[in-house]
Amino acid sequence: MDIQTSMYPTKRYLITLVAICYLISCSHGQIGLQYSFEYTQPQECTTDLFYNSATFQCESCRMLNTTPSTDKLSCDCMTNAKKSFEPILDGTKIITQLFSCILCADDEVVSRDQSECIVANSTCPLGASISQRILNGTSLAVEQCDTCIPGTSDSGSTSNSACTFCPTCTCETQIKDGICLKPDITPDPYQTQNSWWIRSKGLAAYYGCSSQIPNITACQILSNMCTALMYSQSMRPCSDYATLYAGAIPTNTADEPRTTDMPWLYYVGSVSASKLAPSSLLELTGIPTRYSFKASTSGETQLNMIASKYDENGEFLGFESVSTSSTIQLCPNTKNKKEAAFRFGTRYESQCSISAVNLWDRGRYPVVYYELFIEYEENGRQFLYPIPVLITNLQRNDGDNVDDWTFVRRFAMVDSLVGVETEGGQAKYVRVASDLLLKIKIRVDDEGHIFVPYLTVTMQDVPTGDQDKDVQLTFAVAYEEDISNHKTVLITYMTTVGCLTILWSFFQLGGWRRREGLKYVEGKSFFMLLLIFCGNLSNIIFIVIFSINMVRFIVFKGQDTITTMAPKDPFARNYLIFLCFAFAFKCVEYIGMISRQSAIDIFFIDWEKAKADFGNKISGWRTYFVANEFNELQTIRKTSLALQMFFVLLFLEVIGLKDLALESPLGAVGTSYDVDNYAGVPNKMFRFALLACTYMLINLLQVLFNYFIYTRMISDPINEFVDLCSVCNVSVLLLVERQHGYYIHGRSVHGTAETDMYETAMNLNKERENLTSSRGLENGSSLQTFHISIPSKFRYQYDKIYYPLKMNRGEANSGQGGGGRQNKFSKNVEITVSAYTTMRNFLISFFDHTFMDMEYFIKDRLFFEVLFDMEFQEPIENAVIYNDPMVTFDGNLFHGREFLLMTFEILLITMIDYGSENFVFACILTYIIQTVMGFIRQSMGKNNLVRKTLVDERFLL
Repeated sequence: MDIQTSMYPTKRYLITLVAICYLISCSHGQIGLQYSFEYTQPQECTTDLFYNSATFQCESCRMLNTTPSTDKLSCDCMTNAKKSFEPILDGTKIITQLFSCILCADDEVVSRDQSECIVANSTCPLGASISQRILNGTSLAVEQCDTCIPGTSDSGSTSNSACTFCPTCTCETQIKDGICLKPDITPDPYQTQNSWWIRSKGLAAYYGCSSQIPNITACQILSNMCTALMYSQSMRPCSDYATLYAGAIPTNTADEPRTTDMPWLYYVGSVSASKLAPSSLLELTGIPTRYSFKASTSGETQLNMIASKYDENGEFLGFESVSTSSTIQLCPNTKNKKEAAFRFGTRYESQCSISAVNLWDRGRYPVVYYELFIEYEENGRQFLYPIPVLITNLQRNDGDNVDDWTFVRRFAMVDSLVGVETEGGQAKYVRVASDLLLKIKIRVDDEGHIFVPYLTVTMQDVPTGDQDKDVQLTFAVAYEEDISNHKTVLITYMTTVGCLTILWSFFQLGGWRRREGLKYVEGKSFFMLLLIFCGNLSNIIFIVIFSINMVRFIVFKGQDTITTMAPKDPFARNYLIFLCFAFAFKCVEYIGMISRQSAIDIFFIDWEKAKADFGNKISGWRTYFVANEFNELQTIRKTSLALQMFFVLLFLEVIGLKDLALESPLGAVGTSYDVDNYAGVPNKMFRFALLACTYMLINLLQVLFNYFIYTRMISDPINEFVDLCSVCNVSVLLLVERQHGYYIHGRSVHGTAETDMYETAMNLNKERENLTSSRGLENGSSLQTFHISIPSKFRYQYDKIYYPLKMNRGEANSGQGGGGRQNKFSKNVEITVSAYTTMRNFLISFFDHTFMDMEYFIKDRLFFEVLFDMEFQEPIENAVIYNDPMVTFDGNLFHGREFLLMTFEILLITMIDYGSENFVFACILTYIIQTVMGFIRQSMGKNNLVRKTLVDERFLL
């Protein structure tokens, strides 16, 4: 062991100094800085000072007649002092010091083995060697020259003694690792340990560290042993360390984590009630550095982490920059990728697998023990602040209660020494730090500043039997913030909008019940309330979660001095839970929409009159034609789903906008394609916000293109269908609710549509030149689309006439076997046609004002009726027809439900992407699902047309 010593002040003076420092620190409000110290390296020590690896400071040698060694890490005897290996005891036989240096007389020199003072001889002639001992080992008083035989010379390294000299103490004294121990120490308590390293060096380390002038190297060895044994107090090295640390003298800090000689390992013990206790440790604010995302602003952009290193023999190996080295990153990566872990604000994850057999190779993975620090500058001087280490394998460190945790200071990345049980043998197991997570919490009360970070380490024992396997390694850096404010905002938003959603849902339910003509509460109302509530709540959750995360995304990417972080688990999981609920509710709304659209009552009113030359019959082809066109409209949309997915993937994947969702201040478009640099970890909520924003913008552009360009210059399927109804002389009545629906007035202004091509063309030219009356239901109006609210007696008459159609349909369906695509209306055709004719005549008479007791009047909807999509006037005696220039009957088609379809697709992509983190897969799967849903909607709508309009299925293409 090296001799490392320092000046030793009296306890009374030290206690006084501690009290003064404490008062000064309190008066300046610098309690948080008491655990830091000025960053000093061994080469900075002056010629008369050595470097104390326990205090990390330059100090004077403590023992007499010693001087700092060349490397400044220990103290050696002066050049004119011999080394005595006999322990010096006080009156109570307590070891005062293990070694001593005794000055030689002026006419003496130190022997070559540094154990004796001897009178120097004159320089020996060529071919002679200096002898300092006789053959029996007795030291000579005066050096003598012996002539060397031919072929030999003076090596200048030994005393030329024929007897073996005991270099530590008298040969009868017990020797442990070069330390003289008292003969009465039997048995050796360290011999019960399995590790050969601890058995061979443990007792010597303890005695070297327990002397009144402790040997610092011995204390470092004892600390390393305790670290290797996972800080188990049941093990002798740890119990001895705890005893010695409890009696050690602290340095000049208010609390006592650091002593003059003992390394600081635990954040417990004599300081358990201080700021180093787990409950308050994570709230320490002793790091004054102001951090920034961008180098152009005043702030540090790098986490400057430093590690002090020790080998198994307690030697201090110096400091090493963790930020620019592979100290705690065992995974092979490029230098740029490893340094990215310490770019402030970057969430970092690195995973790899290495061959287990390589862990036994100490050349590749040397046994080194580390302590971590944050380096910062203050008033032009550099300081180090210790970083706590949480080893999850210890005691209750794997729990969630912080007060149960035990933080430590030292750890090893790979320990292939503690598992060696015999001298020269192979380790029975290697202990490796397989999972490391550096956690950094920002301070919301002081922009740009952080609390003291800490490192969680999970140790894994790899037995020799697993040498042929791979070991999984993980290193990560995560940032946290106080989420109490975010929780408050989220709870406030959700509570407020939740209450408003309930009120709005009941309000909408009231409007629906009025349209249904319901007077009493029944099960149908509860079912409808569920659909309305699911739709509203899904939309509200989507809007709130998107808004919150989009704002946080913009703030996170745009901030210079850090004020907010990306959403993290477990709080981010709350967002995901809300989105899952939103998706579930949206699915209910989507299914409900398809079910309702596929169950509306629809009837095509043919205004054509029977002609004698056609046998007083009316051709049904126009009705079939209109039915086919309506059938095609059922799943048509304002946007193209294929184009939507193409452009979403183009922007997110090809251009690389998805990289903006990386939790990194440097995350930019295309970052993930740079293989030489670290891309970053995508934040799931940022991905959702970016996806939703991109998807909605592209959808909005499609809708605007459809409205301003496509429908005006190319094709407008909805208005073209309305025109087709006029050309075919067929009106369409859609009853969505029992007493409410839509009416498309398709009565031809020419009185007939049963004409040849020439007459049809001439009629259309007359319309273009305004030579005919208007197409509208009212004279002088060209408006053909309306809302209609009907009284109960109208509905009663409608159901009464329609009843034979339903009955005949039921008989036809039940009577059809496996005959394939045969005519479902082949039976009771007369009854069906009679009912259809009666319904047609009833509706024609109604719209021609034939019924005196069942009239209707036309009016415009009030502003709030349009806003809330409900009617304030209840149709009691007469029907009310509302002008509908917005052509809102498309709300019963996919065409008018674009927002529902869009939000469903966004939420579906989000759910898929959450599990796969692959937008390509999510978009393709969403496209397939939507195609299937469109097919289902088309099939159900087609069946509904067949059931409600008497149109044979075989005529619907």
